Amino acid sequence: MEQEHLHPSRFDFKEPHDTAVFVCTKVVDGAPILYVSRDSDGDWQFLCGGDHRDTVTDGAVMRCLGCMAARDLTLNDVAGLGRDQVASRERVGAPWTSSDADPRWVDLLERSWACSSCGKQHEGLFDLACSKPEQWPGSEEKKPNSEALHSQHFLSEDFCILEGEHYFIRCVLDIPLLGSGGRSFGYGVWSTLSRKNFLLYQETFDSGEQRDLGPWFGWFSNRLKGYPDTLNLKCQVHLRAARQRPWIELESTDHPLAVEQRSGITFDRLVEVLALHGHGCDRAILN
Repeated sequence: MEQEHLHPSRFDFKEPHDTAVFVCTKVVDGAPILYVSRDSDGDWQFLCGGDHRDTVTDGAVMRCLGCMAARDLTLNDVAGLGRDQVASRERVGAPWTSSDADPRWVDLLERSWACSSCGKQHEGLFDLACSKPEQWPGSEEKKPNSEALHSQHFLSEDFCILEGEHYFIRCVLDIPLLGSGGRSFGYGVWSTLSRKNFLLYQETFDSGEQRDLGPWFGWFSNRLKGYPDTLNLKCQVHLRAARQRPWIELESTDHPLAVEQRSGITFDRLVEVLALHGHGCDRAILN
């Protein structure tokens, strides 16, 4: 570790330079820090704001406060963040917005709750999935992935080919959950790819050696409830290792879905989204 990283020119945090913090792997790889949180124990999290799948409980790495403050002096602007508080920003240079952590997340994310719409018992939060691209005209019956190599019209759990000319892959669109300690809510969605990139994705799919590929341009290929038309929004498809589904980064526009991916959503907004898809949170969570 370089010596100057331990002694930033500005350090407004009350904790020592060598205090350990949790950092998502995207930030480690160079992504900007757009989301900061502290839990009830005072531990810090520095996250990228776009893909929160690698949080404290799922793949985050440890770094020291001195290293992070030296890398990005604007983090000192949130040095006064209290316990159970979060702060986010849309981009580097934009002002930080802070808020208290919402205690209702614990019930929804970590405990069993009953759906008031269907009566089913759910263990924590679940993603919402689109079973096919919007453009797919056929049934939702899925074929084995292996048949895609010889098909002009094909749908599986991971690949879709339409009329031998249009290519789609299954991805995840993550939405940060404000006040949840860095957790996210995911949509299982589809994006187009060029034929070249689609074939390369297929070739490396079984090995899972895809982290160094991309990002690739795509067109968002689903309509999501609760937003203006989301079909054909421009996006970047980011691949991940170990056969994790790629994640989608929407173009930075003022479309509400793109704004929510950058800035996150509150607990109450997520309740609205779940209700649009026929899921009602237990009243005990909402009170």
